[in-house]
Amino acid sequence: MFKHILVPTDGSRLSAKAERAAIKLAAATGARVTALRVLPQTVYDVAGDAVVTRVLAPKEARRIERNVAPTLFRRLQHGAALAKVACTARCVTDDDAWLGIVGAARRSHCDLIVMASHGRRGIAGVLLGSVAQKVLTHSSIPVLIYR
Repeated sequence: MFKHILVPTDGSRLSAKAERAAIKLAAATGARVTALRVLPQTVYDVAGDAVVTRVLAPKEARRIERNVAPTLFRRLQHGAALAKVACTARCVTDDDAWLGIVGAARRSHCDLIVMASHGRRGIAGVLLGSVAQKVLTHSSIPVLIYR
C-alpha cells in the first residue's frame, strides 16, 4: 500500500495527533516516515517602527535545522522507534509552507502526506490561508488530513 509517508509538523499538539496517526499507518503498512519542518526563508525583524526583512542564508538555515530539529522531531522519532518504523527528519526553507511540503514529498518520492489542519475558517482562514487546503489542491499524491 504506502511505502513512504511524509509528516509535516509544526510541533503543535494537533500535529502530534497527526504524527501518531502516521506512525500507526506506517506500522500497519510497512512504510517508512519522513518528518518535515518547513522554515520560512524570509525572516522579518521588527526594530522600533521599522520592519526589516532578510533572506535566510542556506548556512543559517542548516544551523537552525541542527539546533531545532533534534527537539522538534524527538517526539515523532521516539514514537516511530517504539513502533519499529523507520524514520528520518529534515527541514526545508520556503516562505510558503505548502510549497515546501509538496516539494519535499516529490523530492523524497513519498506516496502519502499525513498532516494536521488547524481548521481556520472565516476571516482567519482568509487572512492566514490554509496550508492543508493548498497542499490538498497542489499535491499529486494522496493527502490525509488529521483534525
